[in-house]
Amino acid sequence: MDARLVIVRDQPLNHTHFPYIHLTATYCKVRVNHQIVSQAAIIDTGITVDSNHEVLGVTVGDNETLAFRAEFLRSLRARGLASVRLVHAGDRMGPAATIHKVMLGAAYQRCRVHFRRPRDPMSPLC
Repeated sequence: MDARLVIVRDQPLNHTHFPYIHLTATYCKVRVNHQIVSQAAIIDTGITVDSNHEVLGVTVGDNETLAFRAEFLRSLRARGLASVRLVHAGDRMGPAATIHKVMLGAAYQRCRVHFRRPRDPMSPLC
């Protein structure tokens, strides 16, 4: 599976226009230095004007800090992601601030699931 993830992480993103992106995060158990630990996995899906979906990026880190999210979004821009108009994401760890800082001109829409669910800072969902 690592070989497939490397392909996704390294592919150029300038082959089509993705005006909409969806960021989601979850925590999963992974092996690090011979120990099982919980780490944040962020997955970004791009949506074209024709409603086609494509996984643009995947990354795993210790937690969902602003710096972690910003680094991930900057890596997408470095690979050619441009002119994003709307970012759809949860509100854990302040993605709105990160989105406005990195994806200049993009609007932010909070995931509807998070409007229905009470805010729980310990929730492992996006």
